[in-house]
Amino acid sequence: VWALLGSSLAFANDDATLRGRVVDVATGRPLAGVQITLSTRDGNRQVVRTDASGEYAIRDLPEGLYDIAAEYAGFVRAVAPRARAVAKAATTVDFALQSVPD
Repeated sequence: VWALLGSSLAFANDDATLRGRVVDVATGRPLAGVQITLSTRDGNRQVVRTDASGEYAIRDLPEGLYDIAAEYAGFVRAVAPRARAVAKAATTVDFALQSVPD
């Protein structure tokens, strides 16, 4: 489960930012240490982890479309395909991860 919300902020250059927050869908609590993988159509990847507040940010991106995956042990992997990074803006891609069924 994921949600894509766009918002614009002024940046000093033309680079874009993708950011968001990851929570446990059952409790609404933030998940720290979630692996966030950003992939481009040409196969490039960038990996970051969420902080103690469940937040992540990937900065200095060229404008374009990216696939973003959120992975955490004990939870179902979630993917936000074709997230659009916009120049001079921050796009928010939040994830609500569901625990793996027993």
